[in-house]
Amino acid sequence: MVYQAIQDTCLMRDIEAPEKRGQTQQGNPRRVITCRPCMKVLCDAGAKVAINGAVTHTFANPAGLMYEIMCVHYAEGCRVDSVPSVVFTWFKGCNWAVLQCAGCHVHLGWRFRGAMSFDGLITQRIMERTLDE
Repeated sequence: MVYQAIQDTCLMRDIEAPEKRGQTQQGNPRRVITCRPCMKVLCDAGAKVAINGAVTHTFANPAGLMYEIMCVHYAEGCRVDSVPSVVFTWFKGCNWAVLQCAGCHVHLGWRFRGAMSFDGLITQRIMERTLDE
């Protein structure tokens, strides 16, 4: 299976940029992915990325808990809360680390790095919304 490496990028924006005020440069409302419990913005809705042919995947962890995750390039509203591990990785060639919301510290998913680089967010713990909402 061929894996496409996704470049890990973090865009720096001027604090007065229209995106920070809830609108795109075209004046349209900004769609974002947020933490469901605290509503902290995690990333733009346009950050979704297909990994192995799909944006969402369902996996079980070693304890048998099922997770549906949505893949995004990079969730800047999250912070890593563990050391990287390759044990029981869901994506061949990738290590993973636990991601928490930088606002309320709830477990939101995993950061995958290696053959591919992306974040997997637990769909039940996030929501997509217009920033104005």
